[in-house]
Amino acid sequence: MFLRRKKHSDVREPLVWVEEGGAHDQEPDGPVPMLVGPEAGTSRPVALTAIGPGMKITGDVEAGGKLQISGRIEGRIHVPVVEVDQPGVVVGEIHADTVIVAGIVTGRIEATEIHLTPSAQVVAELLCAALQIDKGASFEGQCQRFK
Repeated sequence: MFLRRKKHSDVREPLVWVEEGGAHDQEPDGPVPMLVGPEAGTSRPVALTAIGPGMKITGDVEAGGKLQISGRIEGRIHVPVVEVDQPGVVVGEIHADTVIVAGIVTGRIEATEIHLTPSAQVVAELLCAALQIDKGASFEGQCQRFK
């Protein structure tokens, strides 16, 4: 998490996203929006971790909340919710409750729910309770169901 100091203070607070051309020195107007929990109707904040385009991580990734991947990860991922966006690439293993793939995954996915969107390219072993493969998605490998 990124922290900034308030002007003339030693108090640290989370950074707030400011659009280009915005007032960088002003406090945000109103409450900062939060993500809603994966269970419908909950209002518990969910941590969002984003791996942007051009970013590459080699090794294990563990986090609470949601991981959004637009870059490249080579290794093991242990996160409750994983989204591999279209430029995103994962080479290795994904262990999660929910996995949504719009990018490229090579290796193994173990999750309660797996959704391969039309742009997904997956060469992997899948172990899941529920699998959705949209028209246009590319999947090569094995799939094993668990309850």
